[in-house]
Amino acid sequence: MSLSKVKTRDYPPFKKLGRNVIKNINANYTFSAEDVGKILVVNGAYTLTIGAGFLPGVGCQIDIIAQGGVVVVTSVGGPTLNSSVATTTFSISPQFGVASLIQSTETSWLGTGNLIP
Repeated sequence: MSLSKVKTRDYPPFKKLGRNVIKNINANYTFSAEDVGKILVVNGAYTLTIGAGFLPGVGCQIDIIAQGGVVVVTSVGGPTLNSSVATTTFSISPQFGVASLIQSTETSWLGTGNLIP
């Protein structure tokens, strides 16, 4: 089964959460509060942006799967983006690379996973 077809009804532990945890991304995208706690499946080489003011709370997490192509994650206008490979911008290795974004302080996010500079 393709990840893009997964629904919470297919996995009982997710169903208990009472919401769909998979969100498909098919274009450049700016994160929103509804993305917290979800898995974003990015279906191409797109840029994901943490915009000004997107700081929902320390400990919030967003997981990302690069379904096809290099996915770039960047921050503009406020929140600091840190990772082991770079600050302000990093990429998720293509074809099933996985990364997590965790809000680590009141003003910053930490990227972790299959990252490349």
